[in-house]
Amino acid sequence: RLPAMLANLTSAVVLYFIGRRLFDHRVGLWCAFTFATLPAVSLFSGVISTDAPLLLAWSVALLCFVDLVRRERPGLGSAVGLGVAIGLGMNAKYAMGYFVLCSALFFLAVPARRALLRRPHLWVALGIAFLLLLPNVVWNATHGFATLSHTASNANWTGTLFHPMRALEFLASQLAVFGPILFVAWLVMAFGGARRIRSLTETEILLLCFSVPVVVILIVQGLLSGANANWAITAYVSATVLVVSKL
Repeated sequence: RLPAMLANLTSAVVLYFIGRRLFDHRVGLWCAFTFATLPAVSLFSGVISTDAPLLLAWSVALLCFVDLVRRERPGLGSAVGLGVAIGLGMNAKYAMGYFVLCSALFFLAVPARRALLRRPHLWVALGIAFLLLLPNVVWNATHGFATLSHTASNANWTGTLFHPMRALEFLASQLAVFGPILFVAWLVMAFGGARRIRSLTETEILLLCFSVPVVVILIVQGLLSGANANWAITAYVSATVLVVSKL
């Protein structure tokens, strides 16, 4: 179980750097402490599952993405780090794919940052991620896409596709995953941000883009058939930074 504990500890350290990069040293320290003590992170520190490496990959990817976005002259090292993190994260769990979607939403929401799309950095990152995922794709192709079949089975889009109580159960379960105070605070910020999107800072938009879509997608999944409580765990990396920065 030690690797899971070390992975989550490393994720907390990465959150310190994200918080410091976006805000300051104090916010960074509180981000690391808060993340390390989240109910779900505490649980996953004693359980061998795919969530610990997924959280580490997502945290590193977010740090590299922030670095690429915030620097006037983004470095190639951040692009390589982003690609490696996405690629390894996808090998750990396909939920890492949400990161690409969240990135796309950020560029839609912040036109000023679309200039980065005309530079090679993001495309280098996607190329590296694809190369790291390629062995997984090849294995699936030669084994009847077993992993994809398992993922589709978990989604279970068959029969009646309307279960409002399951969606509510998933939403309620996030109180235990993120913690009741933090989750309610994040909900208030998310709904408030949607109502006053024009007044949000770029940092707030970034942190919301990397948390809100994941939760919304899984609420829809819960409505269609059901969603496990831990499926939205990646949303709480940026959500932790957002909530801590406001407290």
